[in-house]
Amino acid sequence: MDETKNTRPFFSVIITCFNLQQYIADSIQSVLSQDLDQSFYETIVVDDASTDASLQVIHSFSDRIKIVSNPTNVGVLSTLCAAIRISSGRFICTLDGDDTWNPAKLTNLFDYITANPYVTFVTHSCCFTDAYGSQTRVNAPLPSHSNGGIRELSEMLKEDILSRRGFTWLGSAMTFANKPEVLNDFIKFSTSLPFPCYTYQDWPLAYWFASLECSLFGYIDKPLMNYRVHPSNHSGGSQTLAKARATWLKSYNTSLALYLISHLHKTPCKYQRITMSYLALHHIVSSCLSRGVRPPLSSLLVIPLLPLPLKLKVKELSRLSLISLFGPSACYRILSHLSIPNTNDSAFL
Repeated sequence: MDETKNTRPFFSVIITCFNLQQYIADSIQSVLSQDLDQSFYETIVVDDASTDASLQVIHSFSDRIKIVSNPTNVGVLSTLCAAIRISSGRFICTLDGDDTWNPAKLTNLFDYITANPYVTFVTHSCCFTDAYGSQTRVNAPLPSHSNGGIRELSEMLKEDILSRRGFTWLGSAMTFANKPEVLNDFIKFSTSLPFPCYTYQDWPLAYWFASLECSLFGYIDKPLMNYRVHPSNHSGGSQTLAKARATWLKSYNTSLALYLISHLHKTPCKYQRITMSYLALHHIVSSCLSRGVRPPLSSLLVIPLLPLPLKLKVKELSRLSLISLFGPSACYRILSHLSIPNTNDSAFL
């Protein structure tokens, strides 16, 4: 490793935070406690105008991290783009401010990238934890693939992302090459979106890389991060109408971003059809929730025709049927009382 010790770090770690005063210290400490020498990485923490004590907690680490504080809330996508602009590492790793890393994550990444020097995007498995950090389960492994080498693995991972199957974990598991010719175009695209402040960050970025022929994807079959499920994040449940509206609005805008990337990069028609189908689905549900109305019968007839997984179509038809019977507000009150999770897990979780 000594040969890489120079003025440019190997990794830039970007931690994004908004109102995570309970968890942000654990997130930062998990990076600072990596078993890779700290001369190999820089840590950038961006607070997106939190209204709780998050920024004060972040400043308690000020002697070991770079801190960026947004004057106004701009959303996680724009926050990530701002941090990318000031990152100096060869590779950029992302971490949500409520998740944590395994202490050996960066060492595993360093070894993997050194062994596969042309890789441009790497992800790995993860563990799920409850709000208190206790492990609840390990993420399902990737579908089996033959030992055809990094090229075959890369094509499988890119196919998974472009097809929106959701096997590949993103979010706090993402690492990507800090290539200005790629990232500057992505940032320019992100700022052109209608509502970047209401758009998820990981899927557009991963989709951008996956839709480039020159990109090479890699995967480490180890659970190197801990995904915390708690009431404040979208995987903790959308069991109120207000939370459901926010989740589905972000899902719709994220689907719109993928649809636009698919056409911009001229992906094969099958991927364009998939992005259009998810966009239609998210439009139908988010429109009902945002306007507080029952879905029209035509919506219930359209969803079975979309080229989407059967399980997903059954789930969303069930949701829309409940909304049709009881209306959006009553529907989510019923789901809340029954303790039935109703987050949008259609490839964004």
